[in-house]
Amino acid sequence: MIPVARTENLLIQEVGDELIVYDETRDTAHCLSAIAVRVWYLCNGQNTVETIARLLQEEFEFPPNQTVDWHGLVQLTLAELEQFHLLDAVVTEPLNSPQTSRRQVLKKVSLVGGFAIGSLFPAIKSIIVPTPAMAAPTGSSATTTTTTTTTTTTTTTTTAAPTTTLPPK
Repeated sequence: MIPVARTENLLIQEVGDELIVYDETRDTAHCLSAIAVRVWYLCNGQNTVETIARLLQEEFEFPPNQTVDWHGLVQLTLAELEQFHLLDAVVTEPLNSPQTSRRQVLKKVSLVGGFAIGSLFPAIKSIIVPTPAMAAPTGSSATTTTTTTTTTTTTTTTTAAPTTTLPPK
């Protein structure tokens, strides 16, 4: 499989080593972890899953006695990217094969240490972005107020009454 990252109708903002992706068609925002960002950028239509795993392994150097299931991490990340509609490629093989479960990948990554779990484990956090109608105060309903202005001409005739002046006291 050669994955292709979706780029249409997305607003993208890098924040440190993470990426905020706003999906304009679904009104959802996603925060991609560092590993998810690297995998997503490598989904250019030219890299296979194996190539992406190899490139990640070269980028994130670990001591030789530590093992990380890079292929499994890439598969899990692709599954999350697909779940949140951030891939254009059609998946031709199951991403979660029987030999690569989330639990197995987590066990292998945890061998590297607690830092690796937080920094390398693929994670995409998503929220639904509220529309203006959803942001209305609770208990109020949408109402339309129409103001009509009418102009009336009134003719008033005033007759002056005689004034009397009182003497000062």
